[in-house]
Amino acid sequence: MKTLEIKGKELRYLDTGHGFPILFGHSYLWDHKMWAPQIHHLSKSYRCIVPDLWGHGQSDALPRENNDLSDIADDMMTLMRHLKLDDQFAIIGLSVGGMWAAELAYKHPLSIKSIVLMNTFLGEEPPANKAQFLMMFNAIEKLGFIPENIIQQIVPGFFSIHTQENNKTLVEEFTTHLKNKSLDISSLIRLGKMIFERQNRMNLLDAFSEVDIPTLIITGSEDCYRPTQEGELMAQRLPTAQFVEVISAGHISSLDQPLQINKLLDEFFRLQLVKERLWYFE
Repeated sequence: MKTLEIKGKELRYLDTGHGFPILFGHSYLWDHKMWAPQIHHLSKSYRCIVPDLWGHGQSDALPRENNDLSDIADDMMTLMRHLKLDDQFAIIGLSVGGMWAAELAYKHPLSIKSIVLMNTFLGEEPPANKAQFLMMFNAIEKLGFIPENIIQQIVPGFFSIHTQENNKTLVEEFTTHLKNKSLDISSLIRLGKMIFERQNRMNLLDAFSEVDIPTLIITGSEDCYRPTQEGELMAQRLPTAQFVEVISAGHISSLDQPLQINKLLDEFFRLQLVKERLWYFE
């Protein structure tokens, strides 16, 4: 992976493929490997820029200057400027990746030519969700690691029933990852609070509804963290958005149903980029 220093910290990222640039944003508690099927497929036609979020994967801890998701969006724009790709690119963001992606698009609507929001929600966090996760964060912060009882609560929510039954290796690898005592707990807690307290700054759904960017919203039919009702609500509120429900996909739909996701991304980007005469395909 390549490295860029931002705010005195090292952000690690993949830069692979050739073509129109796409910036990827992965889920909380994951890293760039969550996008492996999409990188393999899309890098044949696109330049894929895939960072590890602060405190995740190989990137350094969350910079102390970062106080909300808007700051993360700024960091990602710094990355794209460094690569001289900031004048026009697309974004695919899943979960928190979709949240900071929307922040970035809101700030730079002329640079973002299309955006895919997967398994995410830009509106206010439901109070029950917020209370549940803040309670978990407080417990984890006191212990300095993620305890077994919390791991057993959160892991099933990331995957569809089909994946839990037929890809036990993936589920076990993620479970083992969360048990790793070397996880950057401080960064994870700070980022987790940014996610679930995001409405304290502004309602991103209201702000993003003013942005005229072609948008594809994807939600898994079995996503219990970001249910399909949220995706449908966003599509109703965003004038340029279309909504697709992916059957038998949970929160990490990129790994739950990679073939379906790849097909949706392929069709969406080809349509939008050809329509705007930004890229030509053989």
